[in-house]
Amino acid sequence: MAGKKPLIIAHRGASGLAPENTLPAFRAAIAAGADGIEFDVQLTRDGQAVVVHDFDISKEWARLDGRWIDAKGPAVRDLTLADIRRYNVGRLRPFSQYDKRYPDYVPADNATIPTLREVLALVRDEAPPGFQMWLELKVAPAGEAAASDPIATARAALAALQEFGLVQQTVLISFYWPALYYSQRQLPGLRTGYLSSERPWGNNIQAHRPDRSPWTAPFDAADYGGDIPAMIRAAGGYAWSVYHLDLTPERLAQARSQGLTVGVWTIREHPEADAALAAGVDVITTDRPDWFR
Repeated sequence: MAGKKPLIIAHRGASGLAPENTLPAFRAAIAAGADGIEFDVQLTRDGQAVVVHDFDISKEWARLDGRWIDAKGPAVRDLTLADIRRYNVGRLRPFSQYDKRYPDYVPADNATIPTLREVLALVRDEAPPGFQMWLELKVAPAGEAAASDPIATARAALAALQEFGLVQQTVLISFYWPALYYSQRQLPGLRTGYLSSERPWGNNIQAHRPDRSPWTAPFDAADYGGDIPAMIRAAGGYAWSVYHLDLTPERLAQARSQGLTVGVWTIREHPEADAALAAGVDVITTDRPDWFR
């Protein structure tokens, strides 16, 4: 795909313009001319697939009975769908880091955390033909986070995609690579995107640990000389979705040699957008899809 105009994927919808991972944000992405949306899927206590990023209800964007919650809320996996529907997520907490980050953000009062089925229905009914979904299984190794069960989450996502006839428009992504291995076996031909980050605040590759990273096992960076694209190709992946500051020209060349689609995340500033375009990547995941049209 080198030399082609990159696909612009709206991160959690157009989250720089509307409340992240809500129906208004996904509609804003469509209106902005994005080629697709990225969003996160978890399971509730009663087994419902919902679209929300944080493992816990966040005080940065959640209100209950009209009031901002004062501390980190319960884990999504410990709440029923009815519990989750009580939270209003249509605004950012005033003066929070997110509030300062998004000066063009438009609140959507009374927006709630949607179900996966609601998002798929929106894409089916309102998006243009070929509109893509980069669906993240928001799961983790056992004991690493208060996450829903990876296999159950993957099963729910795959079943919904098949029900709505949207498998071909989807790239299934995750930082927890075993969920992708499982999904590939369940649905041959499914496109999978392997997320990676090697930052102090989040590192799923963990190249220098003495044993294998639980996020990528049984594949391990040490077995591939640190060549992440080679790991992904060996695992059967379609795409490498890498934190933008972790991508170098040498790594991009490695990915090209493996035949991988290469995407970067998350672009939030104009200089980052310019660098991503100059790098010649295939996919740009951004909070501001409107900047690229």
